[in-house]
Amino acid sequence: LVTGSHVLPVLDGLDELPDEAQAKVIDALNLSLGDGDQLILTSRTREFREAVAATGDVLTSSATLAALPLEPDVVADYLRAGVPRVRAGAWRQVFAELDGDAPWAVLAEVTATPLGVWLLRTVYTAPGADPAELADHGRFPHASALRSHLFDRLAAALIATRPPAGKPYGDDPQEQLLPRRSYDADDVERWLGFLAGFLTEKAKTRDLAWWLLTTAVFNPPGAPFSWGTQNYIPGYYDNYPAPPGWAEANLVTIKLTLPGRVGALCRALAIGLSVALAGGALVAGFIGLLSGGWRVGVAVGTSFAVTFALPLALKDWAEIPVSTADPTTPTTSWRAARTAARFHRWVGVLAGGVTSALAFGVAFGWMPGLLIALPAGALAGRGIGFLTQYEDAWPKYTAVARRLARVHGFPRDLIGFLDDAHRLGLLRIVGPIYQFRHAEYHDHLAGRLLYRDP
Repeated sequence: LVTGSHVLPVLDGLDELPDEAQAKVIDALNLSLGDGDQLILTSRTREFREAVAATGDVLTSSATLAALPLEPDVVADYLRAGVPRVRAGAWRQVFAELDGDAPWAVLAEVTATPLGVWLLRTVYTAPGADPAELADHGRFPHASALRSHLFDRLAAALIATRPPAGKPYGDDPQEQLLPRRSYDADDVERWLGFLAGFLTEKAKTRDLAWWLLTTAVFNPPGAPFSWGTQNYIPGYYDNYPAPPGWAEANLVTIKLTLPGRVGALCRALAIGLSVALAGGALVAGFIGLLSGGWRVGVAVGTSFAVTFALPLALKDWAEIPVSTADPTTPTTSWRAARTAARFHRWVGVLAGGVTSALAFGVAFGWMPGLLIALPAGALAGRGIGFLTQYEDAWPKYTAVARRLARVHGFPRDLIGFLDDAHRLGLLRIVGPIYQFRHAEYHDHLAGRLLYRDP
């Protein structure tokens, strides 16, 4: 079928890839497509123009089709075909407003775009919605009033028509498009309104990067003591400003494969151990002078050296930066960041706990080594493991998620909520970044001024 040109590939959503990837797709298509090959590539107009400009070349032998404004009678025919027959009577007035010799200008303007038609159908095919209320022309004197009304009803309509699939998903592929949890529409609008306001008023962008929300919920940097304590003190997030540098974060993943990377691992360990041993020797001498015995100094110095060296060395070797230009999604980048955080945490715990237990066990006996040094070293190692993540995304995400849940009532699973908002059709994804499904919806929510500076 493919070789006989009986299959027409459709590449839907070029605009949902990162900017750099969009240009690469056009380059790859130009290199791989032959004279007889055919496909359909869909994209938003502005993003497609920018991708072509970045590539410096058009998509060879392509015909570009752009959507024209929809005629009212065409919209009426489309709605008749899509509205359930049992509800056709309720839509009679809407059809009349579109089909007549003089269509209602407000409704015709709103439905001249696919967005407007989708809004109308989505909102008024939801259970309990009555399209007859659109006959009240005084209620909607202009197109912006009607469009705002539809945006107000959008979240409730999508939640009502897309019940949660639960977790894990069943065998039905359609369940992959359903949210995992149920939500109250007012809460969803409030949460999305807060995020839209933050992006508009403070971040000055339409890109909702889950790892860069720190400034949405924290005050500007200021407290020098803040960062070292936030991982351990309950309620810290409500009382202190963000630490310096938390406005940015690095997306990373962990790569533990050895082929071709043994030399890099040895260099990282050698550098880390040499620096840490020098520090450990100073600590050993200092502790030895204070305690009056070399055994305590050697035990503490050895524990200090390895507990610092191993997490730092493995961080340099195992971490691989994730670019926003990579073909990834918000949830996959979030999982990669979580894996990196767990890796650093457990490396620190094991390095601190095992080394301290062995060092103090040899020096003072295995009972104090296991009962005292093991838990103390593990706790110290956990802190060091956390320190190695200062520039990474995960600790910043957890701080933001806790703050949003505590102060603004967001779900504790922030990324889960954003993923469900995408499944509901309220957000879209562009690589690892979320955006509102349409810029007009973003502006509508932001206009409610639900966001306030922390």
